[in-house]
Amino acid sequence: LGRLFLRTLPGQYTSDSTYTWFPLMTPEAMEGFTEKLGVKGRYAFKRPGAAPETHVVAEFAVVKGILGDVAAFRPPYADRVGAVVKGQGFFIAHDQSNEGLEVQKIVLDILIGQQGSLEKVVRRFQAAAEHVLARDSYFLSGKTTKNVDVSAVLKMIPIHWVASEIAGITLKSAENPDGEWTDEELFSMLGDIYAFIFLESNPEKLLNTEDRARKSADDILRVIKANLRAVGGGRLSFAGFFSSMFSTPKKNSHELMEKLVAKNRPIDELANSILSVAVVATVELSQAMVNMVNLYLDSPQRSEIEGVDAKNEVLFAAYAREAMRLDPPFAGVYREARANKIVGDLSVKTNERLYLSIAKANLDPKIFPNPGRIDTSRPEELYLTGDGISRSFGNIFVHSVMGAALRSVFALPKLRRSPGVSGTLKRFRYNINGTEYYQYLDKNMDPTPWATSLILQYDA
Repeated sequence: LGRLFLRTLPGQYTSDSTYTWFPLMTPEAMEGFTEKLGVKGRYAFKRPGAAPETHVVAEFAVVKGILGDVAAFRPPYADRVGAVVKGQGFFIAHDQSNEGLEVQKIVLDILIGQQGSLEKVVRRFQAAAEHVLARDSYFLSGKTTKNVDVSAVLKMIPIHWVASEIAGITLKSAENPDGEWTDEELFSMLGDIYAFIFLESNPEKLLNTEDRARKSADDILRVIKANLRAVGGGRLSFAGFFSSMFSTPKKNSHELMEKLVAKNRPIDELANSILSVAVVATVELSQAMVNMVNLYLDSPQRSEIEGVDAKNEVLFAAYAREAMRLDPPFAGVYREARANKIVGDLSVKTNERLYLSIAKANLDPKIFPNPGRIDTSRPEELYLTGDGISRSFGNIFVHSVMGAALRSVFALPKLRRSPGVSGTLKRFRYNINGTEYYQYLDKNMDPTPWATSLILQYDA
């Protein structure tokens, strides 16, 4: 009955209510039962009220104004973060104290704020892309054509960077069977956390998504905290690091953790900050890169991309920026009104939700003339971006590392799609709040926000 209620009466029932899942039991009785089972905190026992109205906003100027007015419109993600991560430091929630935001500044300054640090990250992404493309390419018949699942490659690159250089997680592989998790397992774990915090999933599945996200967060935080304590105690506990593709004489993760520990912040807060970086810098970035490659494979500008000087990082970043505008990983964000507010022609009341359709706003012909055309000369400051990685790391970082991946992929000789279905990005469209989204099917044929395979071929 609960799933039926949520599908047919979504404004009257909530995903955590005992009225939804136990409609034949009184709330008082269920409160006692859930307390005995140790799951009382998962449920709400009060009668659900009508859901606040969600306003859809797609006009460029209004979307931009709301994104910039943090005093009047709050991102709602902090409420979900609290269900899986306790305490301060998880800065992508955006509702942190000033002390919590200070940790964000420290982390980002160490990673990309110092002179030459961003360029170093870009070089590592490009080297990783080239390494994984070569490693995971294979022959099917003959020795003239190689195949590669570019979707899998683009998932691995950020995962290896975060695991080795930020979180100190040793990945399991054939060469290192004693690692914590494989790169695919870590991607799935971080994807569960990201999806629960940022994405609107089916209400009837929200509790299951929350359980997976909480377990994944607990497991990853356990490893990060152990590494922070080891660094703080002057010991190294990163066994197997030297097998990483990002191997350096002194691990960047050591440097990051040493500088964080030196700030004398609580270990839990520092661990939350590192997990925050891991969540936003992996799965969303991978999805953006997959969309970008898929877009440019059939684009009229493809020959231009292949002819760009490899040293022209600015132009590659511009192509990445246009890809994010035309085929973003996710098409919009939510905000909640802190007070009654007039927004354009819209009157918003306290606690009402707004869906900001960034995908539609970035196609406004008054701002982006001929919006369906790829134009790398558009001013950088015009582009609107959502939450997640762009808000946490900034557009310069995002577009730079995406440009590095684009350069590596399109440097493959005579790159082309594999014949048939294998050479297409298998996704289906669905509409939410008037904006088109894409979803994919995982190995169990369940909908997922993360791209599956995209097989490409190139000359050996």
